[in-house]
Amino acid sequence: MAEALAKGLINKGVVTPNQICCTDPVPARKELFKGFGAAAYDTSLEVVHNADVLFVAVKPQHVVVSIAAGVTVEKLLEAAGPEAHVVRVMPNTPCLVGETAAAMCVGGKVRGPRGGARGGVVRGPRVARG
Repeated sequence: MAEALAKGLINKGVVTPNQICCTDPVPARKELFKGFGAAAYDTSLEVVHNADVLFVAVKPQHVVVSIAAGVTVEKLLEAAGPEAHVVRVMPNTPCLVGETAAAMCVGGKVRGPRGGARGGVVRGPRVARG
C-alpha cells in the first residue's frame, strides 16, 4: 500500500520522488523505493527527522499503537482500514519513570494477546485497561 500511495502521489504531481522517504525492515522494499527516486533510511527515526508529513503504512497483521491526542479509534480505523489492529493509548507523564497509568482502547480486529500490544509495550503492572 505504501508503494501504491507513493507512486500515486508522484504520478499526480503532488510530490516529486525526492520528496518521499521511507524505511522498511525488508531491504528489497527499501530498494524498490530507491528505484523510483525516493530516499530509503535504515530507521524510522531517520524518516521522522527528514519528513514534513508522515504516513504510517503497516501490514494488516501488525498492531498500530497511537498516542495521538484527540485522534479516536474510529479515525485510526478510517485511516488504516477496517481490518487494522489498532490500539489507542493515553499515557500520563509519570511514564517517564515507569510509573504510569494509561487508558487503552482497542479497535478493529484486535483480539486476545494483541490487545496487549505484543512485546509488552503497553502491558505491565501499572497499565489500566478500559
